Parts: sequence; C-alpha cells; structure tokens
Amino acid sequence: MSQSLIPLLCTLSLGKILLASSILSLRLQQSLAHLPLILFLISIAWLCSGPLVAEFLPTLLSTHLSLSLPLFIGLGPLLWLYVLGLTCEQRWSFQKKHLWHFVPSFIGLACSISLLSLPAELRDPLLLKGQDDVLDTSSGIQHISAVAALILAFGLILFWILQSACYLAYSFLSLKRYQQRLKDLFSSNEQRELGWLSVLILALALTWLLSISTIIAGNFFGFKPLSNSASYGIIWLMVWVLALWGSRQQPGFEGRYLHEDELTQHDSIELTQTPDINQEEADSRKLTSKQARRSGGNVADKPSSPQASNQEGLSKKNPNTNKANSPKEAHKNKYERSALGHEHSQRLAQKIELAMSEHKLYLDNSISLQKLCQHLNSSSNYVSQTLNETIGLSFFDYINKWRIRAAKPLIAQAELSVLDVAMEVGFNARSSFYTAFKKETGLTPSQFRKQANTEDIGNAA
Repeated sequence: MSQSLIPLLCTLSLGKILLASSILSLRLQQSLAHLPLILFLISIAWLCSGPLVAEFLPTLLSTHLSLSLPLFIGLGPLLWLYVLGLTCEQRWSFQKKHLWHFVPSFIGLACSISLLSLPAELRDPLLLKGQDDVLDTSSGIQHISAVAALILAFGLILFWILQSACYLAYSFLSLKRYQQRLKDLFSSNEQRELGWLSVLILALALTWLLSISTIIAGNFFGFKPLSNSASYGIIWLMVWVLALWGSRQQPGFEGRYLHEDELTQHDSIELTQTPDINQEEADSRKLTSKQARRSGGNVADKPSSPQASNQEGLSKKNPNTNKANSPKEAHKNKYERSALGHEHSQRLAQKIELAMSEHKLYLDNSISLQKLCQHLNSSSNYVSQTLNETIGLSFFDYINKWRIRAAKPLIAQAELSVLDVAMEVGFNARSSFYTAFKKETGLTPSQFRKQANTEDIGNAA
C-alpha cells in the first residue's frame, strides 16, 4: 500500500465516523448504550487525523499528539462500556462508578496539559523528532516539568499495553457469557448474538499484538513489521465495521426490559401462593396418558419428549447423575439460594411439557422465556431453573429439540423445501435450522431426507 494513500484512508475514516456518529446520536433518546460507541469513534477520529494535521496544519501537530494520549488510553474502557451496554439485561446508563475506568485517561490529560505548557521550541523537537538533547537548554521548573511529563507519558504507554489487553479479554469473555445467557431466554438469537462484535474484538486483539511487535521491533531491531500505511488501512477497516454494524445494532435485551420488570414480582411471591395441585395433577395424568398412547401403552418403553430423551441419554452416559459434570450440577451454584422445591420443580416441568405438546408454543418464532412464563403464570427464575436442573437443557436447546422433532417427519415427507420446513416449525433463519438439525440428528436436513427415502424404498422392497 502506497504511503500516499494514508491521507485518503484517514479522510474516508473521518467521513464514515461523522456519518455513523450522527446516526447514533439520534438514537440516544431511545438507548444510551450507543454513547460509548460514539465516544469511541470520536476518539478514533482524533487519533487517525494525525496525518491530515501533519500535512495541512503542521504547526499544530505537537498539540495534536499531546492531546492524543488521554484519548488513546480511553479506548479500552469505552469499548468495554459499549459491550456492557449491548449485553446488559437492564436498561443501561452511564454511572459514577464507570468513571473509575477513566482515571488513567484523566492522568493522561494532566500529562498532556503539562506537555502543552512547554514552549513550542522545546515541545516540538521532543515530541516530533525525539531530540532529548533539547532538555539541556531548559532549566528550573520548566526542565523538571518536561522530564516528569515524558516519564509519565512513557509509563502510561506501558500501562496501556496491559490495560488494553485486559479490556479486550474482558470484553470478549463478557460477550461469551452474554451469548450463553441468551440460550436461557430466547429461542432465536440471530439478531442478538453479537457475533460481529466478537469477531471485531478478536481482530482488535490481533492488531494489538501487531502494534506491540511493531513498537518492540522498531525500537530494538530497527524495522517495523507493520507499516504506517497498513496501520491506517486496518483502522479504516475497523471503523467501517463498527460504523456499519454499530449503527444498526440494538441492545440484545431491547424490547424485553419492561417484561422483566413486570415478571420480577413473581419471584418474591411464587412460593407464598398455594399451587393448584388438583389442576397440576390433572395435567400430569393427561400427559402420562398421552405418552402411554404414543408409546403403545408403556411410557417407560420409549421417551416421547425432549425432556425424557435428554434425561435417559444422560443416565446412559453417566449413571451417577450427582457427579459434577452433569448439567444439573453445573447450575447448582447458580440456583443454590432458590426457594424452588423438588416437587414444585417436577410439577413445573410437567406444565412446560404440556405447553409444548398441547399448545405447541415452540411453533411461535418469537417464543422467549418470558412468553413461556406468562403462559405458565410462573416466574422466569423458576422456569429457567426447572429447564436447567430438572430437564437438563437451556431454554434455547429445549425449544430447538421440539422444533427438530416436529421437522423430522416434514423433512422425510419431502413435500416442502428445507426452508419452508424451517419456517413451519418456528425457525427464523435457514442457517439456524441447519445448525440445530445437525446437532440433534447428526445429519443435515438433506442427508436426513435422503436416508429416509432410502429406508422407505428398502421397506417397500
């Protein structure tokens, strides 16, 4: 990439940032989760404008470089706050405790002010040309101030190396925890998974490694693995991804905050209410009778539900269900303070089973844990605990098991296309259907259809 492309890449980045920031600013009234991204983009705009300042306003270059330090250090916290805003289960807002993450930036700002207080004939050679010998021309407070500012700036740059690595790692882990949490709450996560942000953070981590290697190699070995033009090319690409995806990304729990507030009241009163035992026993008998008819009169012969199939599979793989590697044990710490009893959990599992087998809630392509809770008139905590501990599946996996079970005969009949079958049983995307079907059956829908046709021909022969 030619060195002459750097001003062009900077100009393109600034234009993209200006457009994206304007769009995101209009959405701040709906959600403050976009504020960290706006500040992040503005900081990037300032940092990548250096070549333009050097070309058109060279006298201000040392000033620009001095003010870049606090913005550079603030990038990590801003990225983390953006991830936090997108993944927070409550409506996000900036709080006083978040200011602690910007203490290094405030220190950097003090360092910048100290550098700006130096006369231009001293500041420019120090910052732009690295001529330390100009310090010999200074004396008194001016000399002490210059040396202290340089030492502090060097220390902050070293601190940034560790800080940025920590924020990148923590942001990535926060996204992974959030994606796992989605499986407890939603059946379709195509618009919520934030996969693009995970990929971007991994790309930023790779860029961080290249930057560190470039700094080390440039100072100790006299060469740069990453040229300036390549660096600005990477910045332009990152800006383009952030602007494109960030400007249309909504927080993962957007549209659900109100439902969460409405249903939390159940958590404190659930066990103080007397369950409708007669109704639950009737539901249990109805389910047992239906299972018996479906299995030829013996329910134990063949599990007819995803719940039963999963529990039987777990028993075969590991007879000792109390071991720590079981799904129930994995969620033990999460629900150790729950007031949900074993009998109540079993009854709730039966009601969940009926909601699927009788009312076929899984066919709703927007079914969520909250909708299921409203249908059962139960709290989200108890339903989630029942799914994870009693049934042994997350909400996402449980719903998908029912959908794949409904899809199998439709795939085998070959009357509908794979996409039509996916939409028919509640999926929102073909890719999600393929992934769930392969996970459940070990075959793609096409392979399953081909195998079913082969078996039919064999039986006919």
